[in-house]
Amino acid sequence: MSAQNTQTGGDKSRRWYSMLKLACLSAGFFLTIASYTVVRELKDSVFMAIIGKEYVPWAKIVSLFILIPAILLYTRLVDVLRRSHLLYFYTIIYGLMGFGFAYFLGHSSIGLPNTDTGPYRLFGWLFYFFIDAFDPFVVCVYWAFANSISSPKEAKNTYGIMIAFSKLGGVASGIMAMLFLSRVIKIPWLVYGDVVNHQFLLVAASFIILSVPLVIQFMMRVVPGYLLHGYEAVYRAEKRRARDVSSDDKPSKSVGLFSGLTTILRYPYVTGIFAFTVFYDIVGTVISYQRLSITQSISSSTSEVTGFLFQQAVGSQMISVVVALLGTHTLLRLFGERFCLLLVPILTGVMLFAFVFNGMFGFVSQTTVVLIVYMGLRSMKYAFSTPLRETLYIPTVKEVKFKAKSWIDTFGSKFAKAGGSAFNMATIGVGRTMLAVINTGFFGLIVSLWIGVAYYLGKRFEQTIARNEVIGGDGD
Repeated sequence: MSAQNTQTGGDKSRRWYSMLKLACLSAGFFLTIASYTVVRELKDSVFMAIIGKEYVPWAKIVSLFILIPAILLYTRLVDVLRRSHLLYFYTIIYGLMGFGFAYFLGHSSIGLPNTDTGPYRLFGWLFYFFIDAFDPFVVCVYWAFANSISSPKEAKNTYGIMIAFSKLGGVASGIMAMLFLSRVIKIPWLVYGDVVNHQFLLVAASFIILSVPLVIQFMMRVVPGYLLHGYEAVYRAEKRRARDVSSDDKPSKSVGLFSGLTTILRYPYVTGIFAFTVFYDIVGTVISYQRLSITQSISSSTSEVTGFLFQQAVGSQMISVVVALLGTHTLLRLFGERFCLLLVPILTGVMLFAFVFNGMFGFVSQTTVVLIVYMGLRSMKYAFSTPLRETLYIPTVKEVKFKAKSWIDTFGSKFAKAGGSAFNMATIGVGRTMLAVINTGFFGLIVSLWIGVAYYLGKRFEQTIARNEVIGGDGD
């Protein structure tokens, strides 16, 4: 009887700490996305105000090359820092750099007070690249950390909840930013204007991201270590590798600035994750550029552009909360990874068909359709596609979770956005009928390949978990 009571007490303790772990991860993600929602919309509005809308496609292309040195630094840091310390490093760095950029936004010659737009203004490019790297080096590092301490069962049961909390963070910060820009929320000592508005929002986002390490540090101190192992097969494989390296006194295979890239090329499963990411970002870039064009054309000031972008962000985040709670969580538990992965390209194809079909025949305003499709794609990405893709990393070793993932989320994503931007530039001035034909072929090819990749990834993931295998190990 005593043994039974001990077992019952142990189960209750495990459930309590598991709930605490979920609460901390959700709170950290809430803060991360709250900050990201603000800076993401500032990126485009500030860049268009300083450099010009016509250079947005070029910024996406140049970003592909600018971020490579940052990836190489990250790859080295993965070898020397613990997974939690890696997250602390990037959140603190971005918080502090945010304060610096906020200060220079108010500079009379390089910041927003200078209304003479042009490609020669270096600060506008630096600001764009700084914000553009927030996703791969903060949001994606947070995901990599969460994947490394979560099992496949935990991911299926909790990732939908985590996503819902993160979207609530985006909704909260987006609404607060909208109310601030519209002066519903008034700060007595603040002199409102385009410059001060954007400085204040960037400072607020910086304070928010600096609070993330506090939440994660609390979790690491309170939650028992056995609940932070993640996928047990990967944990044991990495322990064996560490012992082998120590006993042989040889450098680990993980060492090397380009090890993340070689890992992508070495394992078809990881290549599939790369392709899954690339396909969405190509499509999203094409639609997003049209959305920015529409936003600027109907706005009269930089603050108005930013406010309208926040409206779109809040709409997307609110849809994402519903999708994460009622869609992601439920579909994953009922139908599994393979079925859900296939839904992503299929639903994307439906939205793209509506976009092309309306562009050809003009049943309703194309402005309305573009904004609806953009918010639909963005909601599906963050509430459905992203948690599915992140789950795919769980049965992989550290080199895949952190190094290959960094190349996928930076180089892969930027490569895709550069491709989408090149498509945008190539189709400028094309007539409506011809553009519809080009879009049909372009989107049709991408969605077809995407479906094939999604099927392969889902099948391989389910087989790996069923066999208790590890992807990325020497025996893979």
